[in-house]
Amino acid sequence: ILAKSFEGKESTTITVNRTKKIIGMHRKLSSPMQPQHQAGFATLEEEGANVFASLFPCWCHNPVATFSLCLLARAYDVAFCLVKRFSELEVTVGFLMQIDKLVQLLESPIFVHLRLQLLDIEAPYHAPLLKSCYGLLMLLPQSDAFRSLNDRLTTVCNLRDNLGVSPIIASHMPAANHPGDVYPGVGQLFITKRAGLDSQQLLASFDEVMELHRQARVSRQQQPPPIKTPVG
Repeated sequence: ILAKSFEGKESTTITVNRTKKIIGMHRKLSSPMQPQHQAGFATLEEEGANVFASLFPCWCHNPVATFSLCLLARAYDVAFCLVKRFSELEVTVGFLMQIDKLVQLLESPIFVHLRLQLLDIEAPYHAPLLKSCYGLLMLLPQSDAFRSLNDRLTTVCNLRDNLGVSPIIASHMPAANHPGDVYPGVGQLFITKRAGLDSQQLLASFDEVMELHRQARVSRQQQPPPIKTPVG
């Protein structure tokens, strides 16, 4: 319902934000039970893929929430395409605060899989995962969150250099058809493709929702200011 109707766009965004906070709090409080909760959803297999595909269009009303969902679901190819789109969005203080909180959340048990997968420097998903994290880093102003993420990514790059491993994207992945594309020819290596999800369709739904928000913002800006009636 939220994904198909945009009449209550502001209430929809608030609903998504609150749901994101509730899920984030639940994940922190239930970290000892994490493996059981994540068994299906985080690997995007079978039922988990359906959950991801159902949540994605609704969460598109909040770009950072959508990006977080992709990281949680290990859909790193989609996450990389999303972070590139962030340059086209209106970067507000609230937007940066959400990214700051996301980076803090990356240090929590819920994202231990992501931190460990950063070590898989020869895996096909490593390049989009690493670039997704660097995308967050480039968006952040100098802060504790920036330094925390920068230190972790520097460690990963030092590991790659010490092992003498070249980035897989440079030598094994063909170029994308356009900047928004996932990598053609290696789609089957990504979890989204293995789960039977159409990455381009997911990204198209995100673009559609962002365009609706842009049009609504322009419409509000063009409205004349309210006329103030004199008191007394």
